[in-house]
Amino acid sequence: DVVYCACAQQGLPFVFHAAAALFIYAHALQPFQQRWACFFICWEISTPLLNLRAQLIACGLTHTRTFAIANVGFAIMFLLIRWVFGIPLSIAWWADSVRTLRE
Repeated sequence: DVVYCACAQQGLPFVFHAAAALFIYAHALQPFQQRWACFFICWEISTPLLNLRAQLIACGLTHTRTFAIANVGFAIMFLLIRWVFGIPLSIAWWADSVRTLRE
């Protein structure tokens, strides 16, 4: 994904996001991180709705009910998963990682 984002000239934010995801997926292979990887992959649940929204924009279908549902669905899933679910899990991950490194 890093190479694709760079070659397709999607911009630095996409390249950085792809590089961070690559680092995280590689880091998740560590034995003490595998349990957490199952939770953090849930952060990408909103991606299909974001991709649907982008496709509808590309097709000029921004005034459809599907577009409205994709917009609202993406916003709800993004906020719910990343903030309500993600922030407490991030705090728990940091606590677990620090505890594991001290052992």
